[in-house]
Amino acid sequence: MAMFLQLGLGLILLAAQYGPGAAVPSSVCRRKCGNVDIPYPFGIDPNIPNCSLGVGFDLSCEVQGGVSRPFRGAFEVLNISLTNSTVRVLNYILGYCYNTSTESMEYFGRYRGVNKGSPSSPYRVSNIQNRFTVIGCCALALMSDYDITGYRGYGVATCRNLSDLVDGACSGIGCSQTTIPKRIYYYRTEFQDSVNTSQSQTWKFSPCSYAVVMEASQFRFSAEYISTKKFNDTYGGRAPMIFDWAIRDTKSCDVAKQNKTGTYACLSSNGMCVDSINDLGYMCNCTRGYEGNPYLPGGCKDVNECYKNPCPSDGFCRNTVGGRKCSCRAGKKYSKKSNTCNPDTSLILGVTIGSFGLMIIIIIIVFWVQMLTDKSDVYSFGVILLEILTGQLPLKLEGCEKPRSLSLLFLSAMKKNNLDDVLVSHVKGQESMELLCGLADLAKSCLDMCGDNRPLMKDVADELNRLRKLSVHPWIRVGVETEAESLLVGESAPVYEFEQSTGYTADESEDRPINPRSVYYAR
Repeated sequence: MAMFLQLGLGLILLAAQYGPGAAVPSSVCRRKCGNVDIPYPFGIDPNIPNCSLGVGFDLSCEVQGGVSRPFRGAFEVLNISLTNSTVRVLNYILGYCYNTSTESMEYFGRYRGVNKGSPSSPYRVSNIQNRFTVIGCCALALMSDYDITGYRGYGVATCRNLSDLVDGACSGIGCSQTTIPKRIYYYRTEFQDSVNTSQSQTWKFSPCSYAVVMEASQFRFSAEYISTKKFNDTYGGRAPMIFDWAIRDTKSCDVAKQNKTGTYACLSSNGMCVDSINDLGYMCNCTRGYEGNPYLPGGCKDVNECYKNPCPSDGFCRNTVGGRKCSCRAGKKYSKKSNTCNPDTSLILGVTIGSFGLMIIIIIIVFWVQMLTDKSDVYSFGVILLEILTGQLPLKLEGCEKPRSLSLLFLSAMKKNNLDDVLVSHVKGQESMELLCGLADLAKSCLDMCGDNRPLMKDVADELNRLRKLSVHPWIRVGVETEAESLLVGESAPVYEFEQSTGYTADESEDRPINPRSVYYAR
């Protein structure tokens, strides 16, 4: 009869027994074993009451090689995650090698017996993060669950010679990885005697085959694993494996939150219950904006979400309860979508052009500009004017998603005397071309690539005042003040008569500075 080495989950030798209530652990309970944190509901002091949630969460802290290490049964615990509800352990590799002395196949590995688990155990083999991994050139391995009548998964690895092998490839040539189902709390692994290296003569260059359930992300096949014992020796005959853990004394959060037995484990006021994704049961997590231990009263603490500077570099971050809020300096507005501080056009664009006309917007611009200084960002103001005149964003996409700068498109149109092509239709339909050309020339001056050639904000304000009065009426009477101007500007300003112009082209005004004595300005 063929010999089978049955490898079970020593981590769950004991069925999880939950205490009568979710008591608060004592402050004397140790929360570290060596370099590994041991957060509640886990504990390493079984003789101290309430250090863990129950027997299923008890670990031992043992000294090996002069270093303290946590264990669950025979499995060393590498780390515990409360957020992901996982435990990473070192699982034992099953080896099957050809002995040249006896000319037969022999098993080696940590266990030579059956270790039975229990459905009430907190632990399940993670079906998402683990794979049944088989290595060899003539290997057929079987993984089966507890009753051997349910899940049976096979792993096959073959090769003819070492030249067949490719580093990093694990699809059957020298290596295979097989997905596993949910709800596995116990399994056993064995090699099929009918397929072994002694029969195929592959033992001459590949004497051993290996099988193990291990964390997929930690494995990368190497051709050396076939001709040497490097795979087995990497972790001393062990490999990382992930367990999903949960509280399994009830089926789901809906039942657990009723707390009929008084054992509901999510004790933090800022915690929440989450259904287990691997078999029945539930876990506890901190709600968004909080972190810590949801299994303890007050265990979920507000996160300082400004700590990692999540807001724009030219903005400000204010931590709030359970969140954060980004803001920008005066004159800019925060965009949550792009996480940037952009010029604030809401003061201008908030007035609907179709309802109130460009004249009202110009009055608002004047009022806004009067609050700016000579050191204000003239270029950004020019971009705002472009957005109003063209109805487009500063950066647009054209053909195959190629980005185009609105300012470059505008300046090109001005140079070619094609201003009419870039103006938005409802603006052209309401205002005179003289007014629009005046605004376009002003935008052009503000967008000059040489900063020294740009006007001061005082000059911009003077020109906007001129255009504002022009937009009211080209022959407005001296001393007359519009209601909108009175409300926005306040104190009455002198009003001038204007000489109506027949307009001008972009070429004629290309190098024209802002000059109060120009024929296009108030006299």
